[in-house]
Amino acid sequence: MLSCTRNNLIFVFLLFFCFHSVGLFGCSLAAHEWKLIFYSKFQTNGPIFPFSEADLLLKGEYDPVKAVLWVNPCAERAITALSAFFLTSYHNLLSSLDLETYIASGLPNTLSANRHKNFTWLKNLIWLPYKNVGQISNFVNDLTDEDFLVIGSDNYSLRVALFSDSNSHNKCYQLVLMQEGRIRAVQPSPKKPSANETKGLAYISVIFYENLFKGDILSFSLYPIAGSRSFFIQNEELVTGLIAEKKLLPRLSIENDPNSYDIPELPQ
Repeated sequence: MLSCTRNNLIFVFLLFFCFHSVGLFGCSLAAHEWKLIFYSKFQTNGPIFPFSEADLLLKGEYDPVKAVLWVNPCAERAITALSAFFLTSYHNLLSSLDLETYIASGLPNTLSANRHKNFTWLKNLIWLPYKNVGQISNFVNDLTDEDFLVIGSDNYSLRVALFSDSNSHNKCYQLVLMQEGRIRAVQPSPKKPSANETKGLAYISVIFYENLFKGDILSFSLYPIAGSRSFFIQNEELVTGLIAEKKLLPRLSIENDPNSYDIPELPQ
């Protein structure tokens, strides 16, 4: 089982990689035939990248609140405060990014230009991590029922898969990190009480040629970002060059459909 510290170190690396990648964009031009060459599954103490928790509040099911009390088994670790800080600033980030730019050509664009119009309260929302439900009792005493939402994250696992591309003579690879867990959300507001349980699904996909550490990255995508899979890197110049050198197989126009952008199916 991965420790909380290891989980959060991975999360810090992912944040650094993600937000230093914004701005590199292009259209995917290559066709891939993926085959699985490595797979492993780990149980984790909580979400390594809490995108599902953050996206939960964009679904419009909850009334405005001042705080989210996030019950997370890793909450006793000081570095977990970084995750909470990220969640606090997440919605401001979404409002500042032109996310429509990062939806790949051919993918359904579910993003709304007015997605924050009815969610202005999210910009001032704070996420407060707690290790267990018992720890929140004193804090709740100082709040009214309208002020907070309780979200719990548990039963998390991380699946790591590496695929090679037969169309490139197995020199192109895709690394997928898929996180699955359970999210429970309770809002005790008398106006709109709710209790929901959802599957927390999030993944990161990196497609690279030969060596990831050489920086030959074809694409980097995250799910969910505002409910969609978003591509923060698609290196059109690199892909075009590899196709010209016959190292990648070009994508035909008839293949330009939403399903062609799905990640490969992972073992259970």
